[in-house]
Amino acid sequence: LMGAAGGRLSNIATTAVSSVTGSSQHQAINLADDLPPLERAKRLATSKLTLQRLAFLRSLVDLAHDVGFRNAVTVLLPLLKGLMHDPDSTVRKAVVVQLGDLAGFLIQSDPEEGYAKVLSDLLPLLLSLFGDKEADVRHASAEAAIVLSSHLRQQDRGSHMLPLA
Repeated sequence: LMGAAGGRLSNIATTAVSSVTGSSQHQAINLADDLPPLERAKRLATSKLTLQRLAFLRSLVDLAHDVGFRNAVTVLLPLLKGLMHDPDSTVRKAVVVQLGDLAGFLIQSDPEEGYAKVLSDLLPLLLSLFGDKEADVRHASAEAAIVLSSHLRQQDRGSHMLPLA
């Protein structure tokens, strides 16, 4: 069975196809509908086409809900980290935009381990993108810091968020 996010990934990829011209690009972006959601996510996240990488990022949190905490941590989080150095600033900005909702998912799914992942993985990712060369990525990072701080325990907000200032 394909989960809801798997269907969303397919729909997003299909929408992206309609905005890309050329048969070679069309073939590259057209994903097999029978791929399992995690395999489809891997292909989108590692694609040479910006639209596919953006499609992965737009569906990330829904996909995490569909595949569960363990797969989100072992498969999706490394894919997200791989996109933080993307050459396209729209992709880097999309990475930042996902951090707040992903933090919420991780903490709700496993309050202790999920919270630890937010501190050990998501906050350093945010910190690295705070210094991005593109102003739109830096601006999105500042907004994401506000959202992420709302997920932190009060005693951790100062020690983890003030270094961002």
